[in-house]
Amino acid sequence: MPTRPSIRTRPRKSQCPPEKGPFIIVSGHDLKDLEMLLKQTEGTGIHIYTHGEMLPCHGYPGLNKYPHLAGNFGGAWQDQQKQFDNIPGCILMTTNCLMRPRDSYKDRIYSTNVVGWDGVKHIGKNENGERDFSAIRAGTGTRRLSRRPGRTGNPRRLPVTTPHWAMLMRSWMP
Repeated sequence: MPTRPSIRTRPRKSQCPPEKGPFIIVSGHDLKDLEMLLKQTEGTGIHIYTHGEMLPCHGYPGLNKYPHLAGNFGGAWQDQQKQFDNIPGCILMTTNCLMRPRDSYKDRIYSTNVVGWDGVKHIGKNENGERDFSAIRAGTGTRRLSRRPGRTGNPRRLPVTTPHWAMLMRSWMP
């Protein structure tokens, strides 16, 4: 049986925007799905980026021990149509924050759990409660960034922590 991601957190910096190469963006709230995807993409050269509410995942040692959890892409879930519109990578939506996918990326978006939309490929659990992410991994094979989108020069690094650390850090501030 898989282990749960560590709930202990520590501050960390998350890189934005994505690096060159194949990547998958993970949005939603399901940390277990993120962990399963990280395990299944380990050593493949596929970068994994969080989106929206997944940003705090970079503060969990149980998740950020994976070097290919490379950073965060985009911002709030409600901006996904604009943000996902012209990116070449695949997208995994793990919970209910899926808006109607545009035709420009509908063939590259996958869902898990109760989220879904007509035409969006769904990845269910097997009898052991695991998900097989081979379809989304295969979808990244020909889709890669030839250059870093957006800013030029050094990438931005966002400080990331979780509410527990945020409250502690806030209490130390004058």
